[in-house]
Amino acid sequence: MSWKKFGGIYETAGLVTRTPTAEFPDKMAVASEKVLEAEDIINFTPEAIHQVEVIGEEPIMWF
Repeated sequence: MSWKKFGGIYETAGLVTRTPTAEFPDKMAVASEKVLEAEDIINFTPEAIHQVEVIGEEPIMWF
């Protein structure tokens, strides 16, 4: 499991689920989104699929 504490930036985190079909066996769809604010903490499990998008003009922090 990995985690990140957000400090001073705003990001949107999208949780993605697999939605395979016969035509597109690797298809995925966004299941939910959450705006992360300063000091929020988020956890990721090894099998989790997620995306993070920075909101605003402040510097980006990578993890």
